[in-house]
Amino acid sequence: MLNKDTRDEIVRLLQSDENYSTLDVARLLNVPRTTVSAVLANLNRKSKSQVTSETRTSKGNKKSRSEATQEMLRTIDLLKRQMSLIGTPSTAKPHRKILCMSDFHVPFENEDFIKKAISDHSDADILVINGDLFDGYAVSKFVKDKEIALLYEYRKVLGYIEKFAGIFPKVVLTKGNHEERINTYMNTHLTQNLSWLFDYEILNHIAKGEVYDDDGRKIAEHNFKNVITVGSEEKWWVRIGKTIFCHPKFYSKVYGRTGEWAHNYFRDQLIEFDCIVVAHNHHQAKLAIGGRTVIEQGSMCHTLDYARTGKPRYAPMDLGYAVIYQDRKGNTIQNISGYYHCGISLKNQDIIDNTM
Repeated sequence: MLNKDTRDEIVRLLQSDENYSTLDVARLLNVPRTTVSAVLANLNRKSKSQVTSETRTSKGNKKSRSEATQEMLRTIDLLKRQMSLIGTPSTAKPHRKILCMSDFHVPFENEDFIKKAISDHSDADILVINGDLFDGYAVSKFVKDKEIALLYEYRKVLGYIEKFAGIFPKVVLTKGNHEERINTYMNTHLTQNLSWLFDYEILNHIAKGEVYDDDGRKIAEHNFKNVITVGSEEKWWVRIGKTIFCHPKFYSKVYGRTGEWAHNYFRDQLIEFDCIVVAHNHHQAKLAIGGRTVIEQGSMCHTLDYARTGKPRYAPMDLGYAVIYQDRKGNTIQNISGYYHCGISLKNQDIIDNTM
C-alpha cells in the first residue's frame, strides 16, 4: 500500500519543472516504476476530468472554451515531457569525442574491460580519468588482509598513463576520494615544518611521468606533454565544453541520486553546463533534469574488499564507462552520449554483458 508521503513526493517530482520521467522518479525514490506510472495515470485522469468539466460549464462561451483547449494542450505537453526519452534527436555532426573512465582502484582494476574500452574508443580526442585511479590501499583505514605498497600502485598507474598518453591526444586526470585518502595521510603524518617540501598531490607526479626506484628516489621523468591534472583548487571536477566530469565525495546507493545531487550543486553555483558525468558510486544511470543530461558512469574495477563485509547497502557494481560527443561549440550531443555497460561485479566474479 502506497503511503501518503511517498505518493505526495511522487506527485511533486512529476509536476516539478525538472521534467522527470517515471523511471527517474522511481530511481530517485527507490520505488517500483509501475507505482510511479499508476500515480501519473491518476494525475492524467484528473487533468482530463478537470478540463472536460471546465469545457462543459463554459458551453457557448468561446473564450472559456479556448482557455480549456489551451489547458488541455498544456497538460498533454507536460505528460509528453515527463514520459519522453532522454536526449533530443540531433542532426549536429560530432566534432569531439570524449572517453571517460573512472574508479580503476589500481591494483584492483579490471584490465580486460579497460583494454576493450581503449580498443573500442581509441579514436577519442580526449580521455578523462574521472577519479579513483589509485586505491591507496596501504593508507586505507579499512581492515586489510594483504600488503600492497603505494609504490607498487604508483608504478602500475604510471604504466597505464604511459600507454594512454601514446594513444589519445589529451589525457585529463581528476581527483577522487581515494587520491584524497593519500593526501589526508600525508597531511596527517608530516609536520608543518616538512610538508612544504613535498608535493603530495600524487596525480601531479603521475602527470609529469616521474619514475621512482625501490627506495623511493626519483630516477627519471617521462615529461608527458598531453597529460594534465585539473588546475583549480577543486580538483574533483573539470568542465570540457559544456560537459562537467566530476568525482564528488558524497554518493547515494539509489540509482540516479548521486547524479541529481551533483547536478543541483553545479546548477546552484551558476556554472553553465548541459551534461554532467558523475563517478564514485560505481553505478550507471542516465536521466534528464531541467533540460540537462545526467550520467552516472560506473566503474572499471573488481569488487573491493569493503563491499564483501556483509553490509547489504553495498549493491553489485556496474562495470562500464561513458562516452560524450560534442559539436563545434562544445554542446553535448545528448542523444548519442551516454554510458557503456560492460557487466556487473559480484562478490567473487565479474558477470560480462555480451551486448557491450
